[in-house]
Amino acid sequence: MKRIESKDDFIKWAKEINAGITEKRKCDMQDIYAYSGRNDLDRFFIESEGERKLIICGVNNIMAFEEVEHLLNILARHKCNKQMEAEYKELDRRDAALAARERAQQDSRKPYHKKLRELQDTINRLSLANHNLTENCSRVKQERDTLKLEVLQNEIDAEKFRTIRTALTSL
Repeated sequence: MKRIESKDDFIKWAKEINAGITEKRKCDMQDIYAYSGRNDLDRFFIESEGERKLIICGVNNIMAFEEVEHLLNILARHKCNKQMEAEYKELDRRDAALAARERAQQDSRKPYHKKLRELQDTINRLSLANHNLTENCSRVKQERDTLKLEVLQNEIDAEKFRTIRTALTSL
């Protein structure tokens, strides 16, 4: 094996190291680890859920502690991302439920709002009609007063006319 190319290769590599190896083989195993792609190793480590302790122990036996630290960091980031993803899904679910409740609440309000708008329109229409009738009433009262004055003037004129007619007929 010249490099680690799969999860199974990574597990075999770790088992061989943990079984005990010579110094020469230890150097070969370090080379195999070093020639393998960092991203691939990280991915294989995350994929090997049941064998992570074995891999960590193998990396600790043969490589510097920084490599173990790196793998643990990758694992922590992976678990954090998984947790955040679950929380985002939960938040999305809650958001959808809240939106559904808000829609239901708005839908339940619609008949009331519709009725309120209809009543407000009726009030506005009746207020306008009342205003028009009040103006008409004022105009009619003015015409009535004008006509009363005219009738009064006509009665005065009629009385003068009768007086003049009586005086003319007596002559």
